[in-house]
Amino acid sequence: MLRFHICLLALLCLLPATALAQDTPTPREIVTADCTLISPFHVMSATVSTSDVLQPIVWGSELASSGDTRGLQGTMPAPGWLGNYGSGRVAVWDGHPGFFTGGVDGRDDNDRLRIQLIDWLRDGGSVAFSRAHGEKPMGEVLGGMLWKHLQEAGSGTHEISDALTNDNLEGAGLLVLGSSWQRISDSELDAVEDFVLNGGGLLTIGIGWAYSGYADDPDPALYIPNRLGERFGWQVQFSSIKDPGTPLGEAGNPAFKVLPLADYRPGNIVVISADPDSVVQRSADRPQDIYVVEGRYTGLCLPNDYWAQLDSVSGILELFDGMYLSHNELIGNANPPYNGAKQWFVPQVSDEPGWYMHSGNPVVYKAYAAKDIVKTYNEEGRLGWGIVHELGHNMHISSCGNNMVPDGTGENWANVWSVWTNNAFGWPQHERYAREGNPYHDNPDFAKLSSDNWILLDCLDMIWQRYGWDGMQVFLTAVAKQRATGEKVEGNEKRCRLLVEGMSQGYGIDFSDLFAHWGFPVSAETREKLSGYPKSDIEIPPQED
Repeated sequence: MLRFHICLLALLCLLPATALAQDTPTPREIVTADCTLISPFHVMSATVSTSDVLQPIVWGSELASSGDTRGLQGTMPAPGWLGNYGSGRVAVWDGHPGFFTGGVDGRDDNDRLRIQLIDWLRDGGSVAFSRAHGEKPMGEVLGGMLWKHLQEAGSGTHEISDALTNDNLEGAGLLVLGSSWQRISDSELDAVEDFVLNGGGLLTIGIGWAYSGYADDPDPALYIPNRLGERFGWQVQFSSIKDPGTPLGEAGNPAFKVLPLADYRPGNIVVISADPDSVVQRSADRPQDIYVVEGRYTGLCLPNDYWAQLDSVSGILELFDGMYLSHNELIGNANPPYNGAKQWFVPQVSDEPGWYMHSGNPVVYKAYAAKDIVKTYNEEGRLGWGIVHELGHNMHISSCGNNMVPDGTGENWANVWSVWTNNAFGWPQHERYAREGNPYHDNPDFAKLSSDNWILLDCLDMIWQRYGWDGMQVFLTAVAKQRATGEKVEGNEKRCRLLVEGMSQGYGIDFSDLFAHWGFPVSAETREKLSGYPKSDIEIPPQED
């Protein structure tokens, strides 16, 4: 019997490590067990792994844009990574720190993720919170159901107000370094590394690069998560994504950059830059992978089942590029959206109501919308209104900075680019687009205009029908050039003034009476400024007192 055991042990030693560990769950599998929906929220930074032993806490990240724009699973920057280091465990989270206050997102699976992550990290031990670098109190760093769980589990918690040392870390199961941008010394890094190597857990919670502008020292090399990442194998990329709710971003404008999709880890993402039609066979051979076909200006991802249904992959990609060029022509190519970065169009599986597609880069559409994209292209040889409309949002938000967009008219302005491009390609306009103007002109009510997605568009159409598009192009080109210099028009009154004066100057026609009739505020200064132009001859019906 002893000889049998010796032979078996020798055989096991010859087997690869993966064969021995194939039934051992990975750290990611442990912390995400039974989580069917994991949805991190708020701002995310592009945190990338520099170590093969790290795994992502989540596969993709949710991007802030009017509260609910999301990225394609596997293509967006992972906001956090985790893995073993020596005898210990490490995790970095550089998404919004509010994720760990818990409960605010109302998702049970997120509570489960938070609890399982902390339990894996502390491995039954107590939790120590660093306070020497401007961190918040421990009850504010970890909160909600997570904090309640720690108390019920009897896990000891304490704060370390001094610099981190081997002595004050001794006996803890987990060290939390949370929401701080102040510097950490080399001796502290040595103590933290020794702590983890000898079996401790480490969780560092960043504040996202959304807030880098508030930091005393915004040098990314000195940012605490990056200093720790030098030891443990991750790197936070500076200025990758900015929270639209901060002064560094704009509401509804996810000011993040999209790297080449193949650069993101994890996920087997295949970017096809040459021979895009090859995606049909490649996606059939390896349906588990994500495929993106890349044009000169745009990139398209479809759920794999749909590639084979397209009449021509290269053909639809040419239309996407053509749409992009057409949209930019309306601003004289003065300030392409997102500094000229490729515009990505990607699907996301989501059961949340209230949206079908979202602007930003990437433009995100619900996966089931792929059916409409493919059908419209195959049957009509065009792109549907939604895709054209969402890129239009990118034009007025990013290229023009919303400088000429009065409150409540954002949807109208996206449609301006839709009408322009559909005219250029000979595509049909949306059924709600009134080619002969709108009854609003006869009985204006500005409150209605500023809350309706179509009225201003139909009013502008009266100008286009009478005077054409040349003046509109001159106006929007001037706005885009202004935005390219960094100028931002603040306040509804100033945006209205830019609209009235800018369009009048673009056309060389005084539209002040027309816009005033529609309900826009027109000052005496604006009227004086435009008095040298001939008045618009669009008839203004008399209004009853």
